[in-house]
Amino acid sequence: MAINLGKRKIIPQKMSFKALEDSIIRDLSDFDEYSFLLESVLEQKKSKLSKKIDEEVRIDEEYDEDEIVEFYLDDLNQIGAVFPSFFRKSLLISLYSLLEHELQKLCKKIGSA
Repeated sequence: MAINLGKRKIIPQKMSFKALEDSIIRDLSDFDEYSFLLESVLEQKKSKLSKKIDEEVRIDEEYDEDEIVEFYLDDLNQIGAVFPSFFRKSLLISLYSLLEHELQKLCKKIGSA
């Protein structure tokens, strides 16, 4: 199986072990960067919501802090627990798939050596 990257094709059987290793390391590094980026986005959303709640508590004279927090409870739960849980579960599945793919490339290389 060839991997088409525009005009350049990568055929695992014709790659050197060093090139294959570099490819695997690059893919894992990209995956790590992707994971960190999305975790950062979740943290930013959480921080933004927290600031919004703090601001409402500060300026709202009609409701006390507990009532305002209760109003945002579903949002806090989604951003603080539900979304990170979904993300991490899907991340684990994606990582497993990536590693499986990399092992298949390695097996093809070993089979053709």
